[in-house]
Amino acid sequence: MKQVYQLEKTDTLTGLTQATRLLEGLIAKRRDVAEAHLELGRIQNRLGNQDQAIMSLMEALTLLSDNPIKGLEARETIGAIYMKRGNYDEAGGQFKKIVEASPTNVTARGNLGICLEQIGFVDLAIDEFKKVLAVEPNNFVSLYNLGLASSLKGDYNQASVYFEKAMTKNQRDPQVAMAVLGLASCYEAKQQYPEAKLMIDKVISIDARNHYAYLAKARIYEALKEPGKAIECIRKAMQIAPNDNNCKAAMSELLIKSVPNTASLDRLVH
Repeated sequence: MKQVYQLEKTDTLTGLTQATRLLEGLIAKRRDVAEAHLELGRIQNRLGNQDQAIMSLMEALTLLSDNPIKGLEARETIGAIYMKRGNYDEAGGQFKKIVEASPTNVTARGNLGICLEQIGFVDLAIDEFKKVLAVEPNNFVSLYNLGLASSLKGDYNQASVYFEKAMTKNQRDPQVAMAVLGLASCYEAKQQYPEAKLMIDKVISIDARNHYAYLAKARIYEALKEPGKAIECIRKAMQIAPNDNNCKAAMSELLIKSVPNTASLDRLVH
């Protein structure tokens, strides 16, 4: 395994591929080496081979049934893969088992909260995020997601409090831009459009390629009855993220709203 770890440290496609071959050779000789399956799963995940990674990690879990604490490492990677795929139900199941075995694992608990939030269990998600904050009061992920959860419940004042606290992290960190955008959405929901626009401009100053900021700005201009400026913002978002369906949907919706009601015009003519 020493050679495998050395190859992993190279962090190159060649090194990771060679490490994979070594592990596959070891497993072919001895299928009962849990560490080999675990490491193979991690490397396959880094190489983007998610299906193979899950298979290897599941095999590691089977072999580690008598050592559940060691198996948590496999569950963390499996959960992360499922989250990337948007399979929050399966991911949440993995993170739930992690926090049951290791209650102080705030990363897993935060991820569990995100999964619960995504599948609609907002109150349960809030409970998990608050447990994280009890250990790490300035945990950005939990503060930000508590802001999202509060917004989902329509409590924009409480959401603003969480987003503002999340913003106390390094202001130039692109991650913070999402908290600022969250605060902007609270202002937007309360129809405080000048304040919302100010926050969105701050996001753009932090992360000029944040296409969500331009989509949010488009909504503000639309609310202010300035469709021309709204269209320009959506075009900018599409330039940054041409494959994002949110951009295409926003443009289509705005163009439809901008087209005169021809039926009404016909009635006026006749």
